[in-house]
Amino acid sequence: MPFEVFRRHQRKLLAIFAIMAMFGFVVSDSLPRLLSSGYSGRDQKVAELYGKAVYQSQLNEMARQRSRANMFVASLEPRMPEFFGGLKQRDLIDALILQHEADRLGIPATPEMGRAWLKRISGGRMNAEFFSLLYTRFSNEISEEHLLADIANQVRLATVHQLLSEAIVTPYDVYRSYREQNERIGAKLVEIPVDQFLSQVAEPSASKIEALYQKYKDVLPDPASETPGFKIPRRIQLEVLSLDGTALA
Repeated sequence: MPFEVFRRHQRKLLAIFAIMAMFGFVVSDSLPRLLSSGYSGRDQKVAELYGKAVYQSQLNEMARQRSRANMFVASLEPRMPEFFGGLKQRDLIDALILQHEADRLGIPATPEMGRAWLKRISGGRMNAEFFSLLYTRFSNEISEEHLLADIANQVRLATVHQLLSEAIVTPYDVYRSYREQNERIGAKLVEIPVDQFLSQVAEPSASKIEALYQKYKDVLPDPASETPGFKIPRRIQLEVLSLDGTALA
């Protein structure tokens, strides 16, 4: 009996089932976010970079990209589950900063770059068959080209981070270091007797001595200075008291 009813109203029932399936597909994606405590119905601004607002959706996209790249590399090197960095908010904001710098420097993020990088870090083991085997866990989410582009983007972020963190040695620094280690100075000393000149210089008067002292009394002595300094450097006095508990017992 139920099958006869289904055959008579087959088209109508199939249309109803199709509508219900589409509704279920849409609701299954939106309902968890609507029911979550942190969902407010709109994209939240979380920061501001370079005069522009940064929204939670941008952090979420960066988190998904980094998570996929980390998972793929962890398949090659399980000891490094966060090869490209963490997924905390501060980590993701830093990633957006690095991405901005990578764009400014013109560093691309293409699938070809991702493929070449994987081949290099795997010691040449990464071929099409090996990649397809590791890709299976992502096949329901993104394409192979998309995954390679994600990896390439994370690689360029790591490259920019390395460039910014390394100290830059300028040519002048190299030249100065070379001079300090290799340059030699030659000098000749000539003895000049001064005893014969002492009688030509009169003893300074008390007023001149007082004037000289007043002029430099607040100046600290400096061997590299051409003028004197009469100010006594600051000093501290320390006293130490120690008790032998064993002797007092």
